[in-house]
Amino acid sequence: MHWRNAYRDARITEWLHKPGYHRLEESFHPEHYRMAYVSSNQNMDNRMEVLHRITVAFECKPQWFKKSGDLPINVSTSGKSLLNTGEDAMPLITVSGSGEGTLTVGDCVITISSIPAKGIVIDSELQDAYSSDKLKNLNTSIKVKNNSFPVLKRGKTTISFTSGIKSVKIVPRWWDLL
Repeated sequence: MHWRNAYRDARITEWLHKPGYHRLEESFHPEHYRMAYVSSNQNMDNRMEVLHRITVAFECKPQWFKKSGDLPINVSTSGKSLLNTGEDAMPLITVSGSGEGTLTVGDCVITISSIPAKGIVIDSELQDAYSSDKLKNLNTSIKVKNNSFPVLKRGKTTISFTSGIKSVKIVPRWWDLL
């Protein structure tokens, strides 16, 4: 990495030392990003306070996440199909409505006993349900058939819902192996 702005030194160093995985984008695959962490010690070469150079090694998860998979898809009528052209994805689903309802994502059936006023979030990756403000765990408000959270499999997945569910917002988290 090269840059010519000395004021960025602290910001870049701070970014490189953050623990855990973070989004890494690169110009060879502009429609994708990876989750990565810095795996090497970095030594910044500061040349005359004008040009800075650093060599960094990253450890990456194998998935190449599609940027389009981070955009929410609003489902306001039951029976809408989503088309996944990549690998099986673990969606983030927000359900709005009131009372109780049943959400079906492909072959996954989720019974919701009580939908809070601000909605309920079902996170397939975390295998968790919580309030939309993330302040309250709502796992006791849902029953997932076969204890298997929704997966958007390759191909078409139909989204349907009943009763008190008014709409569903899905962040699909599409990804590929490149």
